Amino acid sequence: MGFVPGFLGGVAADEPRAAVVGRDVLSAGGNAMDAAVAVFFAMTVTRPSIAGLASRGQCVLFGEKAKRVEALDFAAPPGVPGAPRGMYALHAKYGRLRWEQMVKPAEDMARFGFLVSRGFARDLAAASAILADNPDLARLYAGPGGRMPLEGERASQLALAATLGVIRRAPGDFYNGAFLQSYVAGARAAGSDVTVDAMRSYVPQFKETIQVTQDLLISHFAPTPGGAVAARMWTALAAEGQYRDAAAQARPALLADTQAKAVAQVVSGLRELPLGARQSGASFVIADQDSNTVACAFTMGRMFGSAKVAGDSGIVLAVPPTGSDALAIAPMLTVNPRVNKMFFATAGSGGAPVPAAEVLVGLETMIAGKPLAAALATPRSHWISAGRIATEPQIPLGLLNAFYCPEGLVSPGAEKPTSVCSVESDRRGFGLATR
Repeated sequence: MGFVPGFLGGVAADEPRAAVVGRDVLSAGGNAMDAAVAVFFAMTVTRPSIAGLASRGQCVLFGEKAKRVEALDFAAPPGVPGAPRGMYALHAKYGRLRWEQMVKPAEDMARFGFLVSRGFARDLAAASAILADNPDLARLYAGPGGRMPLEGERASQLALAATLGVIRRAPGDFYNGAFLQSYVAGARAAGSDVTVDAMRSYVPQFKETIQVTQDLLISHFAPTPGGAVAARMWTALAAEGQYRDAAAQARPALLADTQAKAVAQVVSGLRELPLGARQSGASFVIADQDSNTVACAFTMGRMFGSAKVAGDSGIVLAVPPTGSDALAIAPMLTVNPRVNKMFFATAGSGGAPVPAAEVLVGLETMIAGKPLAAALATPRSHWISAGRIATEPQIPLGLLNAFYCPEGLVSPGAEKPTSVCSVESDRRGFGLATR
C-alpha cells in the first residue's frame, strides 16, 4: 500500500493478522481511523468467533485536528449489523485514505485464504459442540471433508468475501437494494425478527464521553454501563488519590472495594457480579504519529454469537449482551487538552472484569509509574459478591489492548518528538501489538 518512514504509531489487537493489516495502513500514510476500519473488517475474517459484522460496541476516539474526544456507538437493534455503517461513519468523518483500501485486505483474505491463528484455532476447538449443532455455521470455516482448520492451516470465507465486496464497492447497498432484501430474508429464516425498515433507518451515533479530570489530564470513558463503572473507579482511585496513598499490599483490596461501590452506583440492586463469558468479544487500540487515537470494544454476545447464519451472506447473527457481559464495553482514552496529545488508551474484552482491569493498568502506568508491559502483567482482582473476590493467576480476568506515552504522543516533526511510547496486547490472550 505504500511506505511512511520513521515512527508510524502502533496497533494492538486480539488477532495478529488484523493487527498487521492495521500497521500496513499506517505505513501507507493512513491515520488511526483508517487503520481502525481496516482492523475491524480484517478481524471479522481472521477471528470470526469473537468479531463479526453483526458485532455491537463502541469506540472512544481522539481526532488531533478536531482537538476533541468523542465516542462512536454502533450498537444496533437485534438483527441489524450496525458495525459496517459505524465504520463508514468513522471513516467519513476522520479517514484519510480511500474507503475501498480499508475493506479490501479483509475481502482478499476471505476470498483467497488466510492462515488460522492460535486464538481462532482454539476458539474452533472450544466451540466444537456449537459447530456440530449448527452445520450452516460450521460450513463457513470447514476445509475439505468438513474438518475444522488447525493453527497455521489455510482457511477462507467465500460467502463473507462476497458481502465484504458489497461493502467495499458501495457501503450504502448493504442497507438498501438487492443485498438488503437477501440479508433480511436470510436473517429471518435463521430466527431473527429484523425488518427492512430497521436496516434502512439504522444510524450509528457520535456521543459525548464520560470525563474525569486528573491534574492536567482528562480521562474519557465510553458512555456505557462499563464506562460509567470505570469512570467512577478512576475518580476515586486516581483523581482523588486513593490508589497513590494506599500501601502496595492494600491496593488489590482497595480496587475490589471500589469496583463493588461503582457497580452498585451504576447497576442498582445488583448483589453479584459473575465473571461472564471470557471470549464474548474483542478489542483493539490504535494511535498514529499525529496523536489520532482509537480504542474500540465490541461483542457478538458470546462466542460465535447466536451460531445462526443469515442466508448466503456469511454473517453470523449476534445475541444481545446480557447482565454482566454488557460491562465489557468500556474503552478509555486519556489526553492532555492543553497540548492536545494522547497519553493512555485501552480497550478490553472478557465480561464484567474489564472496567476494573482497565483502571488497574491505567493506575499502574500513570500513577505508579510502571512500564506498560509490567502494568498489564500485574495480577488483577474482581469483586463477585460480598466476601467473594476472584483473583489472578487462578482465573484470567479480562483481555486488554493498550497504548501508553508517559510524555504524551508527539509528532516526529515537533520541536520535542516522542521519546518513549509503548503499545501492548495482553499476554493472557493471543493478540499482537506492532509499531
